[in-house]
Amino acid sequence: MFALQFAPPAPGLSPLPSFFCMVVKSFVYSGARIYYEISKHPGRPVGDGKLGDLHFDSTGGLAWVRTGVGWTLADTTRQPNGLPAQTHPTASYERRLCIAECVWKSRNYWYIGRGRAERLAWLAAQATANTPQLLPTVAAPVTPVAPVVPITSALPIVPVASVSPVPVAPVVPIPSTLPIDPVAPVSPVPPTGTDDSDRSVPSSPPTPASRSSTSISSGDIHLKQPVNPANAWLSDLLLKWVTGPSSLVEVQKDRGRVILETLLTFESPIKRLNAQGSVASSLTCDIFGTATREGPRPSPLLAMVDLLDSTDVEYSDSYTNTVERNVSAADFWNAQLLLAKGCPLGRSGRLLSVFDIPATKKGLLSCKYVTPFMDGVGCALSALTNSWTLAGAITHPHADGIGAAVYVIHWKGFKIWLIWPPTLFNLLLMEHTMTTTPHLDTTIDLILRLENLEVLVLDDTIDADFSFCLRPHAIHCCLSFTEGNHLGVAVRDTRYLADFTIVMDWACNWIPNTLVPDTIICDEEKAQVMDKFRVTVQEWRFVHDQLPSCKDKVILSNVLRSADDVLASTPDYESQ
Repeated sequence: MFALQFAPPAPGLSPLPSFFCMVVKSFVYSGARIYYEISKHPGRPVGDGKLGDLHFDSTGGLAWVRTGVGWTLADTTRQPNGLPAQTHPTASYERRLCIAECVWKSRNYWYIGRGRAERLAWLAAQATANTPQLLPTVAAPVTPVAPVVPITSALPIVPVASVSPVPVAPVVPIPSTLPIDPVAPVSPVPPTGTDDSDRSVPSSPPTPASRSSTSISSGDIHLKQPVNPANAWLSDLLLKWVTGPSSLVEVQKDRGRVILETLLTFESPIKRLNAQGSVASSLTCDIFGTATREGPRPSPLLAMVDLLDSTDVEYSDSYTNTVERNVSAADFWNAQLLLAKGCPLGRSGRLLSVFDIPATKKGLLSCKYVTPFMDGVGCALSALTNSWTLAGAITHPHADGIGAAVYVIHWKGFKIWLIWPPTLFNLLLMEHTMTTTPHLDTTIDLILRLENLEVLVLDDTIDADFSFCLRPHAIHCCLSFTEGNHLGVAVRDTRYLADFTIVMDWACNWIPNTLVPDTIICDEEKAQVMDKFRVTVQEWRFVHDQLPSCKDKVILSNVLRSADDVLASTPDYESQ
């Protein structure tokens, strides 16, 4: 265990009392060494301190952290994945507070170091416990569960089983013929990093939050309530999903419900980006608000003009998340009409979605949207496209392309976006999704594991033309509560150079060390991945060539040089 040592008093200061201990520690973050002081004595911290300093009350057992607003009590709870909730003020992704050793620790410590066994033991304890544990373990008081509250519904009422007076009410299973394993492990990724590189991922998935959500009844629908009251808005979304247009799609109704109920088990508040009064800062995207438009408002008619004008668009089946061959706009239109009439879609059909429909002059280009990005020096923009989804569509966690930001304008429908930042930790967890078909079990597993979740809830009745830009390779998962559309433009801009560098560092390690030698897929699938990588290099090289001599150009040149080395050493896979 880390031992605190006496430090000599600074010149000009009176000697510290004999019970006062202080030591200086440091770690490397983003190429810079971060220093912090650890003090230990009875009572509150002494002095102003500086960002990241730690203090431990030797009599009261309290831990303090020096944040941007001064000394604050440390958060001694844990996240659902077993990591301490308290992060370093400036290196929040990389360093978390280890109470036992009185020091900031890297994620590697918790996943492959001495802390791994302790973290896994904590997760195992949560699987059988009914109350959350703190760090260190503190017995939580037992409180009775609130009574079951009925919600008015036109559906036939089915009696709800009484709830036994224990701290946690049992959750009624979801009626489904699909076997659901919400914590199935993902493909293992061998750790390759050092203490400061954080190139490692957990070897086993975490369990959901220890406290199960309570249930309320809406006719024959039993709905979970959030573990954290701050996430009550998710309960409204769950009710909307299981009773609205998305409920007409039998398969997706069950899957979406599992996803939303998983979010309800989170013990910490989930950040909602566009809620009234919410903080505009985001780790996953830039929020621009209402987009500037100089032409007519977008409409399904203009969207259909674009769809019928395009001969090479691909249709995706939301049931399987695979591309459908030999389907047309007529098939998509038929599914659209069935849902509009309130006709249920069974398990044997298809729920079609259309992505990347090129906008045309007679279609959505006529709306004349003005993006906040200027195509030219330091920026390259792709052509405007439209995506069209039907009620019940679910896109599982994924990233668009490799290393490109995406400017989005939501103009129709009710949709939620679950978004995670492209940190190295998250990129490592997502590696297996680059070459596998999405499934519900892996989606739930990723929702529980990925860090720093943020949510956008978009309703065209109040969020028409709402615009934002996903950071390069931001991971996202979308649920369409109604039929919906959004426009998109791929963006390569030097303002996102730091994010792009992280993504390319990951890709240049993953391709030669995992994809090529170890991933058992056909050459055509590998060719598709390499085509995405090659397009990324070409587009960013265009940005590089337009830049004058500057620091950004030097950084980008180094990144592209590493990418060129990967392309030169990779076999020439042929795609069909």
